[in-house]
Amino acid sequence: MNDGFVQLPWDALWRAEGDIPWSAMGVFAEALASQPDLIDPLFNAYDEAREAVHERTCYVHLYVPAIFALAAPKLDDRRRQEIGESLIARLVEASERDDHLMMEVLVAACGAMGPAILPLVFGVVIDETASSSAWGQLWGLTKLAVGSDAALRDEVVAACVSLLERIDSDEIECERGIEAARTLASLGRTEHVDLLRRLELQSRWTLAYIDYSGARRALEEHGDCPLPQELWELPVRDWFEPRWRRTRDWLVMRDCGTRNWEALQATYTAEPFVSRIPIVEEAPRSSRKMSRCAAIR
Repeated sequence: MNDGFVQLPWDALWRAEGDIPWSAMGVFAEALASQPDLIDPLFNAYDEAREAVHERTCYVHLYVPAIFALAAPKLDDRRRQEIGESLIARLVEASERDDHLMMEVLVAACGAMGPAILPLVFGVVIDETASSSAWGQLWGLTKLAVGSDAALRDEVVAACVSLLERIDSDEIECERGIEAARTLASLGRTEHVDLLRRLELQSRWTLAYIDYSGARRALEEHGDCPLPQELWELPVRDWFEPRWRRTRDWLVMRDCGTRNWEALQATYTAEPFVSRIPIVEEAPRSSRKMSRCAAIR
């Protein structure tokens, strides 16, 4: 780590007590804009924290994705792609541990990188190697095409239609196409409304029915039936703070020797999101082969 990076407020990130160090996170976000070599040290800190949290309380693995999200508006597409590749790899890794809360933080940071990361997203999902939970999060990122150029939007539409047609032909389970259907609705591609109608009918005895119905109505009725808001569309503080609090409370209970999961879950019944308690024990890794794009940098 070079001397300039040593001067950054690393101690504030590693401090386990107190509130979210927004000031220190802002310093790192500002530094990223002018010092892209800081990307690797931040990801190294993330990886270290993911292991350290098994033994002690720390939040660096939460802070790092939020720092990247804060910095995103000041980064060029090349840096966003570089960061996005590593975020996606860690999103896949979190899905293998069934760490749904960590996945939410990572997908929000991925979304903050914007349309520049879409080719990386398809590098993971098209070959169908992603786990079912990562699959949904990654396909959800295709809605970033709303802010892309026409050529990239057309590529995303083609990929979504291809997936949905395979579901229509019973090649893939219908639950896997929910986010692709929502992307078509977000992009206003009314020429595919008949495809969504067929999938809505096909899924009528499954939990996916409500989602296909919602996507079809959003496409037909436009603003009258809005789709669920994505995390990355919110200010960073809005999506980060409730997830940080949830992790903090879980770690407090863990360190006190409490394992009453039901009581802790009940504490959050009024939360504006549904997410499992963060998993910090090591879970067995999947034996499947990860795509090259998903290899940890």
